[in-house]
Amino acid sequence: MRNPPTNEIPLPNYEAGPGHPQPPYVNFYTTDDRYPDYLECDYMVVETRYEQVKEPGWFKAALQQMRALGQNKFPPMKWVAVCIRNGAEHKDASTFEESFKVGAIFSAVEVFSNSSDISELISHAQFDRNPFLYDRQQRTPGEQQRWLIVERHAATNRIR
Repeated sequence: MRNPPTNEIPLPNYEAGPGHPQPPYVNFYTTDDRYPDYLECDYMVVETRYEQVKEPGWFKAALQQMRALGQNKFPPMKWVAVCIRNGAEHKDASTFEESFKVGAIFSAVEVFSNSSDISELISHAQFDRNPFLYDRQQRTPGEQQRWLIVERHAATNRIR
């Protein structure tokens, strides 16, 4: 986790480790104390031929995984940011940023409400093709990995 808020509920991430990497098509969750109203979800696919037409299905799978876990497995939040990352394109630090292909932000209430149709949420979402920045000028990994989609959304919502 990068920049985790204090007294945080442990996020329900896959227990990865040496020789036991995070599998593809499984959500990885993070939070950032700079944006406490947001849950950041990295949904990694592994596609040698990345096809944008598959993105709605991947967003649906990511949101269904969250909903299946239930809201009680997560800290309080207002928003869920989901980024689709193509692990087949991540070779090293120089390709990390490019591997984040698309992102979208969803209302947490709607994500966890069984009365909300996930496909409908996705069909109304605004997709961001530049959701992430790997900022090598920053000092720490938490500062280097910037979810631009969250930064922009948070700035927009402060104005309102």
